Amino acid sequence: MHADGATLVPLDSLDVKSVSESRPAKNEPIYILCKSGGRAAKARDRFLAAGISDVVVVEGGTDAWANAGCPVQRSASGVISL
Repeated sequence: MHADGATLVPLDSLDVKSVSESRPAKNEPIYILCKSGGRAAKARDRFLAAGISDVVVVEGGTDAWANAGCPVQRSASGVISL
């Protein structure tokens, strides 16, 4: 499951400058989600270390996102989010 419209980037292959430069709305923050928030916090730290400060970790991750009624994409393949 992931937030509808999200760009999926595994933490181990995250290129923060590429993500920052490729976002469609450069005047808006980058919102970072993972299942519970731990990996998102690590991603945020990478953005901050690169001098990119307009990042927001969504508290509670995709579980909180879905529980709040926000749109999500669910995998039909049975893949489990880590």
